[in-house]
Amino acid sequence: MFEYTYKTARGGTATLKLVGGKPHLVNRKEELKMEKKLYIAYGSNMDTEQMAYRCPDAKVVCTSEIRGYELLFKGSKIGACATIEKKENSKVPVLVWEISQCDERSLDRYEGYPRLYYKKNLNIYINDKPMEAMVYIMDEKRLKGQPSYQYYKLIEDAYKKYGFDFEILEKALKTSVAEGMNCNDQNQ
Repeated sequence: MFEYTYKTARGGTATLKLVGGKPHLVNRKEELKMEKKLYIAYGSNMDTEQMAYRCPDAKVVCTSEIRGYELLFKGSKIGACATIEKKENSKVPVLVWEISQCDERSLDRYEGYPRLYYKKNLNIYINDKPMEAMVYIMDEKRLKGQPSYQYYKLIEDAYKKYGFDFEILEKALKTSVAEGMNCNDQNQ
């Protein structure tokens, strides 16, 4: 049986084997689990049960906030989801996760990356130290609107659990619904 072990670009090792006459990468999943990054959640991914199902390697690191951004709800006619947009003197409370590459792939599918959301690295503070973390941001061309009751409730429950300022969430809803209705009136 043919087997070849080599060093990866990130310093790990991988093994190729011939299985049924075709090359097969062995232990790639374990390798992907070892490569971790920080991920910023501000919407439904603050729900730990949902994240445990979607991203089994993910671990909560801490709460923090994104400065210079505001929380909004945007999307399509069938529903709006949380996003953030730049706005001076604003902040968004967030839950910071440590995720594996396998978790990130799962999040990419869930978030509709790259069509609905794109990824960006932002600096956040963890224990008063600036750290870089990845966040999903919805395409700015999407219209503001109202989220479903269930979706909003997931976020509201996270705000309660982590002691986040409810005014930020309530303002996001009011702004998004009001401006979303204005956009819909203009488009008719």
